[in-house]
Amino acid sequence: IKLAVQVETLKKSIRLHLPRSMPDQVILRYALARLPRLLV
Repeated sequence: IKLAVQVETLKKSIRLHLPRSMPDQVILRYALARLPRLLV
């Protein structure tokens, strides 16, 4: 998957700014929100 995102690094997290025109944005946000739970 190729994406053009803006990455913002914060003290304890990383924030990805996705383009509004991206298809299936809801699915990708759902998967990324669950990612930290899978890494523990």
